[in-house]
Amino acid sequence: PTANNLGNALARGDRLDEAEQAFRNALDHDAAFVPALVNLGRLSLLRGDAEAALARLTSALELAPEHPGALMF
Repeated sequence: PTANNLGNALARGDRLDEAEQAFRNALDHDAAFVPALVNLGRLSLLRGDAEAALARLTSALELAPEHPGALMF
C-alpha cells in the first residue's frame, strides 16, 4: 500500500512517470493489489492509452468485481 499511496501523491503532483513506477512497485510486491491496478488504469486513461487502461481495469475487475474504483470505468 505504501508504494500505491506514493503513486497517488506523485500523480496529484503531475509526476506521472514516477507515479507509474510507484504503482508498478506496488504490483511487484503484490500482483493482485487491485488499487494499484485501478490507478495504473486511470493513469493510462490520462495518457490517452485506452487499450492499456482497459486491460488493467479488466484485470482489477476480475480480481475484485465489486471494487468501487474499477466499477467507475
